This record gives sequence, C-alpha cells and structure tokens, in this order.
Amino acid sequence: MSASPQSVVHLLASLDFGGVERRMELLAEQPAGDIRHLFCAIGGGGNAERRLQSLGAPVRCLHQPTAIPSPAAILALIRLLRRLRPTVLHAHGAEANFHGLIAARLAGVPVRIAEEIGIPTHSARARRVFRQLYRSAHCVVGISDAVTGWLVDSGEVPPDKAIRIYNPVKLPDRHDRQAAPEDELRIAFVGRLEAVKNPWRWSRPPPCCWPAGFRWNSG
Repeated sequence: MSASPQSVVHLLASLDFGGVERRMELLAEQPAGDIRHLFCAIGGGGNAERRLQSLGAPVRCLHQPTAIPSPAAILALIRLLRRLRPTVLHAHGAEANFHGLIAARLAGVPVRIAEEIGIPTHSARARRVFRQLYRSAHCVVGISDAVTGWLVDSGEVPPDKAIRIYNPVKLPDRHDRQAAPEDELRIAFVGRLEAVKNPWRWSRPPPCCWPAGFRWNSG
C-alpha cells in the first residue's frame, strides 16, 4: 500500500459490512483521475475489504482497538500516514474522526476532513472533546441536513466548517416504468438489498396490513 503525490486516505473503524463501507466500494468503482484513493480500517476487515481488493483498490487493516481513546490506534496511524504521506485524510465516523484527526495532525497530513455519519448521543464531556478535536479539521462533513445541523447546533463544529454531502447512489441500468393496476398496492423499498436490511419482509406481510379490496404483488 503506497500513496501518490495526490492521494486520499479514507479511514474507517472497520471494513466489513455497513453503509459507510458500501460507500467506499462505490467510490472505488469510479474513475478517480489523477487522485488515488486508499482505504484503511483501524480495526479489522471482512466483506468490504475483500470487495475493495477485488476492485484493485489499496486496502490496509491495522487491527487495532477502535474504542475511544486508543493510543495504539493513534500510534499505528501516525506510522502509516508518515509512510504514505497522503494529501488528504478523510475520516468517516466517530472512532475514525477521533483517532484519525489526532494522527493526521501529528503526521503532518496537509488536509484533514472529518465526517459524521449520524446524529451522535454525545455527553457534555464528549461534546467538549470533539469541539477541540474538530479544530484540527479543515472541514466536517454531515451526510444530511439533520446531521450537519446537529453538528453546528451542538457547538461541536462552527458553521463555516460544516458541510453537507449526501451519500452517493448507484442507479440501476434497468428501470421498471410499468404502472400498478388500480386494485393493486405497490410498495417501493429504498435501500440496500442485503439480508440485514430484510427488504423481503414486505413480500409476505401479515393479512392485517392488507388494505381492504387490494391484492398484494411483490417482486
């Protein structure tokens, strides 16, 4: 795993399964031009790690504790970042933000980006810690208006550093434009077709959920 003059290290807590991991896969599938994207997990790998490797993306799992704070994780990241010398460190999620921003600052990474992937339940002490931590970030990304608003309203991130960037979506090649018959109820599921999301529960809903006079059609 080696970096180039224009490179971004994407740091996650793990590279197994999840929404953030899926975003990394989508990123690795796209042409990056002159910028090289590298993917790193503080902890272990798994499904996303294998998928990224199959796409030819550079991947590194440090197998360090991810719980905040982890001095071992910070030291491992400092060593890695000093060797890779990336242009940008983009941390995704609280554990990656905490350890990644500290390590990137100490390793001299020129651009440091944090990203909050949900609305956290931070205590007053945690808010003070992250407020200080985010001072070393050049910007803090929220994946929705609600998340970005919380970061600002909580006082953790000043308004001029907070930026909202929606999650990417990979559109299917085929679109079903067939209209549903008047006597048929059609429900659309928006999400990943993964077992953990269980979208197939709608294929056989309990009879109490059936609207009167409608027939059920799933597919």
